[in-house]
Amino acid sequence: MPATIEQLLFVIDLDQRFMPLLLAYGLHFMTDAHTYSGRRHESKACFNNCGSIMVSHPERNLRYAEGYAVLANAPPLPFRHAWLVDADGVVRDPTLRAAKPAIEYFGIIFTTDYYMKWRSERTNLAYSNGTKIRCGT
Repeated sequence: MPATIEQLLFVIDLDQRFMPLLLAYGLHFMTDAHTYSGRRHESKACFNNCGSIMVSHPERNLRYAEGYAVLANAPPLPFRHAWLVDADGVVRDPTLRAAKPAIEYFGIIFTTDYYMKWRSERTNLAYSNGTKIRCGT
């Protein structure tokens, strides 16, 4: 939950700009037995985790996706989330745990160039008062 009214307005504004794109271009993504494989990264830092992995490991051909996820074994409430998508369109999620998986991923894939530009702008806003906007997971 955002700690200040400025952070709350920032999050609401992101959703107002993102939701029309999501509704027009959003896709449902598949999971498989390897969706939660590998090292788990910082909890509640999905945006940074996925962006860092995509940029740091271009040889893996992973693309950054952002949208909403719904957890299994929990009330069916979507939350903002970021994940990676492999060449086959399958989710690779470095943030959620296999013990608490998502049953639904719905979002948009961003190109690396667009992600880098967008992330720079978003980071400048999110850190302007010294605090991070964190993932809902």
